[in-house]
Amino acid sequence: MATQNKNSNSPENNPFYLDPNESPVLVPISPPLNGRNFHTWLRDMKDALRSENKLAFVDGTITVPELNDPSYVAWEKCNTMVVSWLQHSISDTILQSVLRMDKAEDILKDLQERFSHFRILDLHDDTLKVQQGTKAVEEYFNELKSLWDEFDSLQPMPECQCQPACSCGGVLLNQIKNRQERDRVIRFLKGLNQEQFSHVCSQVMMIDPLPGIHEVLSLVSEQERCLNHDYVNVNQNEPQAFDQPESSNKQNDSSGRGPSNSLAEARGRIDSLKRMIDEGTPGNDQYIFNETITHVVELMMDPSGNYLVQKLLCICNEEQRTQIIRKKLIETLETGQQISLVVSALRLGLLALIKDLNGNHVVQDCLKYLRNEDIKFIFAVATTDRVEIATDQHGCRVLQRCIRHSSGEHREKLVAEICANAYLLAQKQFGNFVVQFILDLRIASVPAISWQFDGKYVHLSMQKFSSHVVQKCLEVFDDENRSTIIYELVCSGSFEKLLRDPHENYVVQLALRHSEGPMHDYLVQEILYRKGILRNCRFSRNILSRLL
Repeated sequence: MATQNKNSNSPENNPFYLDPNESPVLVPISPPLNGRNFHTWLRDMKDALRSENKLAFVDGTITVPELNDPSYVAWEKCNTMVVSWLQHSISDTILQSVLRMDKAEDILKDLQERFSHFRILDLHDDTLKVQQGTKAVEEYFNELKSLWDEFDSLQPMPECQCQPACSCGGVLLNQIKNRQERDRVIRFLKGLNQEQFSHVCSQVMMIDPLPGIHEVLSLVSEQERCLNHDYVNVNQNEPQAFDQPESSNKQNDSSGRGPSNSLAEARGRIDSLKRMIDEGTPGNDQYIFNETITHVVELMMDPSGNYLVQKLLCICNEEQRTQIIRKKLIETLETGQQISLVVSALRLGLLALIKDLNGNHVVQDCLKYLRNEDIKFIFAVATTDRVEIATDQHGCRVLQRCIRHSSGEHREKLVAEICANAYLLAQKQFGNFVVQFILDLRIASVPAISWQFDGKYVHLSMQKFSSHVVQKCLEVFDDENRSTIIYELVCSGSFEKLLRDPHENYVVQLALRHSEGPMHDYLVQEILYRKGILRNCRFSRNILSRLL
């Protein structure tokens, strides 16, 4: 489709005008209509037709002239062009059902009647299937919100039609909206990873009335940030579910029970034990220690239990601390004996600890607080199992810490092994962060990465995760290696497809930003040569806007 001239007196503003460069076989919308993407396809199609001043041919604004009308020939040419655009934006299976329709308006109306109602049913099913799993909270919420937005556009909220407007209409509609908001909050909480967010979900459900969806998102995101750092944020004003024992300075609680014997019981008493620590009553220390020590390892793997053990270490004596540090909490270590105990404990099951939600912080603390001489066994495991660690959600962070805190031979060997697997890791959800981290260091290992990527930049650029690595390469590489990337992209034979790709177009934008001189001019020339087929693709508009 051709670009419209903004001059109001130009012929391009006449809906019957067709640019000489218009092509009936040009596909303006990507991806084509497949039934499930009807809402986004319809929006993009209307935007494209509106930009060409041809929307009136499908919305009923322009009616079919009589055969003897002078404008009939112009209408027929434009209608045929719009019909062709529609047909080339529809998948082959759907195309067969509209192939014999000769009016653009009839085609679009048929598609709307066929897919809009069924899509509502699909949206109900899709929202029930969405779960957070291993996704970040923001990514999980965006997936839900896109479904909710599509549902709202297909089935908008009713409005009061009373004339004059009645007094109860606004109140009733607000109640409907609030109920919908409440249902969506519950649905959002229900799909969260309960191993991580059960505590914050319980807190939110205790609030009356329930907060709005964006406020809940902020609360959960804050909890996620806490879990991803070296502490767990505990709200000191939260309602306490357990009562303190009547005689907290005794070894037994008010019910006469001794120390907790089961893990479930120990977890159930976390809140009351934390409250006792905060109160600071003399004589509580031994009671809290006895309630905790039996299941200290399991509690360290639990978000709230992890925080309890950290607080306990601040108040316990040296003997009690020595028992606890056999497993964890490196920042409190003081003696060589304590360090030796921790190192001996960590050697067994280190790989599992690195990949654990809370256990990975133990390894990070070792890297942060202990000498390289004491933790060289961590570097050895990181080097041997670099792929398994780098592709894990928590392990990738530990691996970056290993690179940052290591030095000399340990660092050289670790970086070399990661670079040897750079092509594989670049395509992984978490492995790509490790490759980007090494690229950001701008060390001598960069050529080893560029050698692996040569001839594969197009493939890497068209994938969600590895496209970020290619962008980092364009940012940190020298002019020679950067030119290699650009030449490969332009000469790939599918440069036009790459410009319209949702991931690759960002790579091209970075190439424009970081290239200079003749290479920049060459890239601009190749893009402008294809501007006629790019201006109607939403992914390539940002590229053209930088040049025009």
